[in-house]
Amino acid sequence: MGFLDLFNRKPTLERAMFSSAIDTLVTQFEALREQFVFGVISGMKSEGVQIPGVSQTLERESDVDSILIALQFVCVVGFAWDYIKFDDRLSFDRELAQRIITGNEIKVEEYRERYLECQGNIECLQQILAEDIYIIWGKPEPARGIRKALSNSVEILGILSQAETARVCGDERTERKLKKLLYL
Repeated sequence: MGFLDLFNRKPTLERAMFSSAIDTLVTQFEALREQFVFGVISGMKSEGVQIPGVSQTLERESDVDSILIALQFVCVVGFAWDYIKFDDRLSFDRELAQRIITGNEIKVEEYRERYLECQGNIECLQQILAEDIYIIWGKPEPARGIRKALSNSVEILGILSQAETARVCGDERTERKLKKLLYL
């Protein structure tokens, strides 16, 4: 049992550590987005579903990348606030946004606003994001199977993004709890 566990307090990410923490988050989030695309496409191919014209690799600054960045940003910002002093929260948000949002900032912001309307409801996020990617991919068939695969993967991406945030903020206990959710 660690000292912080004794009082059930979470560690604090100090403002001086924002830059290195955000560097790590940006790198890890990109890797998670790449795994998301590869996993969804590979999973569908193993089911015999072909999506013509869609690559198994994430194309940086693409619409799909913008969607996934928006999702990660929505999943992580409020979550990260648990580790950040009140007066530093907006500074953290701005710095994270500047570094994580690549490509079409307007597009990322549009998706982010759309996903914020779900108010943290994961089912809502799953449906909207799956539909957004499905449309970008040209509405391939079978629609239901593709939407389901995307929807399931959205939850995993959100959980892993929060787990990575907890780890970067020094909260290995929460990181483990979040990752356990994937194995239930």
